[in-house]
Amino acid sequence: MTSTTSDQRIEVLDALRGLALGGILLANMLWLSGYLLAPAAVRSTMHAHPLDQLLLFLTRLLVHGKSYSIFSFLFGLGFALQMLGAKSHPHAGFVAQHGRRMFVLFLIGWAHAYFLWWGDILRFYALIGAFLLLFRRASERTLLTVALLALLAPVLLAVLREVGWMDLSAAVSRRSDRTLSLFVLANGDWAAFRHYNLGRIAEHAMANFGNGRALKIFGLFLLGLHCGRSGFLNRLRGDRTYLRHLLVWGGLIGIAASLLRLAETYGVMRRIESDIFDETLHLFAVYPLAAAYVALIALACMHASGQRALRWLAPVGRMALSNYIFHSVAAAAVFHWWGLGLAGSLPLRHCYALALLILIAQAIGSALWLRRFHYGPLEWIWRTLTRLQRAPLWR
Repeated sequence: MTSTTSDQRIEVLDALRGLALGGILLANMLWLSGYLLAPAAVRSTMHAHPLDQLLLFLTRLLVHGKSYSIFSFLFGLGFALQMLGAKSHPHAGFVAQHGRRMFVLFLIGWAHAYFLWWGDILRFYALIGAFLLLFRRASERTLLTVALLALLAPVLLAVLREVGWMDLSAAVSRRSDRTLSLFVLANGDWAAFRHYNLGRIAEHAMANFGNGRALKIFGLFLLGLHCGRSGFLNRLRGDRTYLRHLLVWGGLIGIAASLLRLAETYGVMRRIESDIFDETLHLFAVYPLAAAYVALIALACMHASGQRALRWLAPVGRMALSNYIFHSVAAAAVFHWWGLGLAGSLPLRHCYALALLILIAQAIGSALWLRRFHYGPLEWIWRTLTRLQRAPLWR
């Protein structure tokens, strides 16, 4: 593998990470802005404009579930690359270093959840990512088998619920008063916000483990680990036929399943009252379309015009941790009481306009930052604490 080829492959991964991060912001903006906390009557006015309705529809169709799936897959792929790097530069401390890496990530995630937004995903990545060490020497068949079972976890849990063997709904049924939550965000103080946030953190954790989402994340980690060990990166840079098939079939299956789900949501077709059907449909709506996005970016990066068009994504992806936290900082400055206090009051088109401004600012800011520094600010802290030695920051 030449250095140039290796750099190009990493560029593809950075662009994919940047794309996923943008999708995560669009999906999270529904919570960060207070839209999903507003009463139904208020919420209906927040997407009364045709543009609001279109944006909400497209978010549900193209974004929900897909972005975090790509991000989770890339996390597992990154672990595979770290293992390959450890083999080429042997050291006995890889296990301890990975443990520190996950511990520091958990601390960053906990601080993010406690001070800014209860919906932080980094804590789960850290806790689940620690178990990747158990599979670092597993066979490819074992990786794929466990990954498939983990990805099917919500469907399997739905089967167990319907036959009456296991029902975790009681454990995840508690929900905060959304009207009160919205008031705390827009008009509260630090004491009220802390009490509210701790409650939502607990609910979020119980829900993610109770509905099988944590296992789905682990399945995506393992799938990324398998792909990182089995030459998937070579296909990302050279196998156009494979990528075209992945784009076409993943796109067709994912869009069709997503449209079917939305037909139920919008009352176009009668809702099928079955958790098994819902979870199976969700599986076909999310993973194939996420795979199609991966193929689309990889194909685009094979052409000079595509590389120019996507060049702004790579710096965002290289600073994914810093940019992810900045999403919440920027949103809180607009929607929380200590900022403008606009939680639950802006129409969706304005919320998405804010998201677009944040993404543009991050694309420009990340590119400028990386001209002077090797890492993003939080990436530098993460790397330094993981390796227990000061990482070089300035170029």
